Amino acid sequence: STNEGATSLGYSTYHGGTSDDKAFDIAVYRDLTGATPVDRPHITGQTKSADFPVDAAALQAALSGTSDAFVTKIAFVEDNPTTASTNEGATSLGYSTYHGGTGEESGQGIGMDSEGNAYITGLTQSSDLTTTATAPQTKLDGGFLNSSQGGTGSDAFIAKITDVPTANVKLTMTPSTVLATPNSE
Repeated sequence: STNEGATSLGYSTYHGGTSDDKAFDIAVYRDLTGATPVDRPHITGQTKSADFPVDAAALQAALSGTSDAFVTKIAFVEDNPTTASTNEGATSLGYSTYHGGTGEESGQGIGMDSEGNAYITGLTQSSDLTTTATAPQTKLDGGFLNSSQGGTGSDAFIAKITDVPTANVKLTMTPSTVLATPNSE
C-alpha cells in the first residue's frame, strides 16, 4: 500500500518578536487577479513584543499597551517575480500591523471578503482604541468587571483592514467598533 500522508512541507516560519506572541486564527483569501490563483493567508492573534515584525506601511507601527492584537498577511514569491527563480517557496510579509490601545488587546478571529479585505474581531481593555464617530459603540463599556468590581473589564471589537496595494498606499483601515452587552462579558 502507498503512504497517502503529507509528502512535503510547503512552507513554515516563526512569526513574532522577543516576548510572547500567539496566533489565534487564520483565514485564506484566494486571489484570482493573476494568471494563476494564489492563496493568501492572513493571521490574527496577540503580541506582547515591542519588536513584533511589522512592515513600513503598518497602520500601527508600535506596541501601544501591554499586549496588542496583530494582523499579518503572508506574501509568496509569486508576489515578487524578481526573486521567484532563486527563492522558490520563500515567504515574506505582505503586511503586518499592530492593532490596539494602551490596555490589552487580542485578535481572536479573522475573516476575508471577496476583495481581500480582512475583518478581525477580538477583545479590548483599552479606552483609547480607535473607533469611527458613527460606530454603534464608541467607548469601552467594560462590562461586569468594570461596573461591579472596580477593575478593567473588556469589550469585543471588530475592525476592517483594507489591502489596497498601490505605489503610495498599501493599507487603510475602517476603525474599530467596540461592541458590548452590559454585564455579560
